[in-house]
Amino acid sequence: MLEYKLLKYIPNLHDTDVTAVKIYEVLNNGGNIHALTSEDTGGVRRLEINKKAIFGGFSHVSEYLFKSKLKGTTAIQMYESNSQYKNQFCDNSQLVAIGGTNMITICTMKPIDCIYTINKPTFCKEKSLPYIDWGFGLTPSHREKTVPIMAFAWDRVI
Repeated sequence: MLEYKLLKYIPNLHDTDVTAVKIYEVLNNGGNIHALTSEDTGGVRRLEINKKAIFGGFSHVSEYLFKSKLKGTTAIQMYESNSQYKNQFCDNSQLVAIGGTNMITICTMKPIDCIYTINKPTFCKEKSLPYIDWGFGLTPSHREKTVPIMAFAWDRVI
């Protein structure tokens, strides 16, 4: 039987309802946890939870990556490296795709930077939400080598 323990209760981190949480890095045997959280109004925060060395317990630091750029944020999908298909940029930068009702943005977490934005197609329904996933495959411009691919679906379009 697995046992779980509450590490840290963080009230009032977001102004509105939390819609997604994604842990993207765990260091020092769980002593440092980095995560992304989003809220229904679109805010996306980077959260760092750290184990206190002297007194025990955990502390946290949080900052907004996006406060109002995204609307209705619901999707956070991390790129996960694959030993069969190494890609230096993708493996080292910790790519993440974050989706809301108005756009998807792709960011690097090392260093933190927004590198690409995809606006919702105009023919998609107003309140449709994106679904995002990462994988590997060949493309028309990369027929000889398998490369990382981000796929997304919005409304009835993939």
